[in-house]
Amino acid sequence: MANVLLMDADRVLCRYVKSILVDAGHNVSLAFDGVDGIATFKCRHFDVVIVELFMPEKEGIETIRELKQLDREVPIIAVTAGTYSCCPFHYLRVAKKLGAQETLRKPFDPGELQSLVAACLN
Repeated sequence: MANVLLMDADRVLCRYVKSILVDAGHNVSLAFDGVDGIATFKCRHFDVVIVELFMPEKEGIETIRELKQLDREVPIIAVTAGTYSCCPFHYLRVAKKLGAQETLRKPFDPGELQSLVAACLN
């Protein structure tokens, strides 16, 4: 069982992802923007952090950078829907260079998410 922090502005998606991860035996905390996510991260230990790249207040790239300053070892999964005019793969590559261990493009299969979380824990 892992403590997972999920940061995403889409509250419906957060509930869905949380249910997937809880069913897999994990504890999941939610944050709906990068500012709230960083504050939550500072208050607890998390084994894995999932960060949407496009969020209000503090976007994902900046959030990943700050997470890595706070804890260089925390595994991060960067996620994006790729519905923006710019190429989503570019942002996922940047996230990987900044320290995201894994990347995931929405929509994704629940099993794929569970596998990435498991890979981050090993």
